[in-house]
Amino acid sequence: MTDVYRALLLTCLLIPVIVDCYKILVFNPKVGQSHTNFVGKFADILVDAGHDVAVYQPVLNENITFSGSKSPKVRYYVLPKNESLYEGFSMDGYQEALWSNKLYKMMKKTEKHLVRQCEEILNDEANIAAMKAEKFDLFILEHSDVCGYALLRHLNITKYVSSTIGSLYSSFATDLGILPHYSYSVGFMTNYSDKMNFVQRVKRFIFHFVETNMIKKLYSTHDDVIQKYYPDYSSGSALAKAAFHFVNADEHLDYTQPITPKIVYIANLGNGEPKPLPEKYEKIVESAKRGVVLFSFGSVVQAKSMPKHIKKAFLEAFAEFPDVTFLWKYETPEDGTAKDVPNVITSKWLPQRDLLHNLKLLAFISHAGQNSFNEAIGAGVPMLCLPVFGDQPRNAHHIASKGLGLQLNHKGLTKAKVVKALKEILDNDVYRKNAQLISKLMKTKSKIQSPETRFIKNVEFAAQFGDTGTLSAAGAEQNAFVFYSLDVIGFLLVVLTIVLLLIKTVVTTILKTVRKLLGKQKFE
Repeated sequence: MTDVYRALLLTCLLIPVIVDCYKILVFNPKVGQSHTNFVGKFADILVDAGHDVAVYQPVLNENITFSGSKSPKVRYYVLPKNESLYEGFSMDGYQEALWSNKLYKMMKKTEKHLVRQCEEILNDEANIAAMKAEKFDLFILEHSDVCGYALLRHLNITKYVSSTIGSLYSSFATDLGILPHYSYSVGFMTNYSDKMNFVQRVKRFIFHFVETNMIKKLYSTHDDVIQKYYPDYSSGSALAKAAFHFVNADEHLDYTQPITPKIVYIANLGNGEPKPLPEKYEKIVESAKRGVVLFSFGSVVQAKSMPKHIKKAFLEAFAEFPDVTFLWKYETPEDGTAKDVPNVITSKWLPQRDLLHNLKLLAFISHAGQNSFNEAIGAGVPMLCLPVFGDQPRNAHHIASKGLGLQLNHKGLTKAKVVKALKEILDNDVYRKNAQLISKLMKTKSKIQSPETRFIKNVEFAAQFGDTGTLSAAGAEQNAFVFYSLDVIGFLLVVLTIVLLLIKTVVTTILKTVRKLLGKQKFE
């Protein structure tokens, strides 16, 4: 037993009057950096709240060097990457796929590696035996890697909560028994806002089923593996039985849609208060004549891998605004990409959150990833979006439709288009006013109950009661015919058809009778 573990147990024993101390296991595989960081915050927050937290971390992507959690009190069970099992796997291939039409193929390839990892996880006898012996009260996972649902059954853990690094997408909502309203509900990869014309609504209606089927196909390979151990398993039903489902979104910022009480919004969880800028960046910001524009595409989409015509369009456009300093998060500044544009500063790392809260920050050029979206609007900063994949087009459309910024398309991007968009964002104050209003709403709500408090209280409730069933929608257990009312619609169509046929028969009979009577009268 480690000293840290002893200290945690002692802490639990000393504070029973203040709070129930639960043993919590967090499933946080190293696959995507943003996912690892998101889930890693769960462990930090719960440890700080006085709970005994361990993380099970299988490694697939060795480029991720950070565990996701900062607290030294967090304990780890690690499953190292098996090189022989994942031969040929590389996250580098994603960069090319992100900017092309090969992403779905890349996702399927990655899914195959995740399935192999799932097999390895479920056969990780040493770690499983050690974790099972701990008798954890609660299990936490992120829904993008559904192998966690099988692991918790291996460990005999019955209470668990799930989470999503993005919003609540309709393709996931159906698993929770929530029927999407196709006239305004927005999907995971939908290129429309919640205000659609007739043609868009037709496409949205069709694409809901296409998107849902596509995601189910991705998860089906996991299901096949897990069903070897648990024949009754399905990813959809596993999600439905979670005590709560945490979403990385905010009610005031996200699209309004039907939800159940199981859905808990936790946007900007664990971000903390902004800090003063490091001296280097303080000088840059203060020396900027008009102000600063932040240019960052997060941890997944790498600027160095941008197609040349996109880099060229941005750099030439930036040169047209000499009174504005552009801070560009760029992975390889040594390649001299921006050396000929004096008002552009490239850096491998930027204090993004602190810059977003600086008064001289004019705008944020982003890929519209969920975390960047939450942080920017939460800070009241208008956005210029260049979505690349996944939920980014959805977020970008939302930003544009709500007047929080503008959207560009990376296909056919030119200097002129970037200049036009930048002028509009910088000169028209309406975008900043709209962003600041949403920011005020988010901050005021957070004063009533912070995302950290909301997260902790719901986790503690789940650890005590698990899935009570009182918050579940009956739709989660209905088959497709009942859930979408296809049986009712079919029945009513049959009844309507019969009624119309009867009416037709009656009218036809009456007309024939009338004709006969009229014919007899003429003959007489």
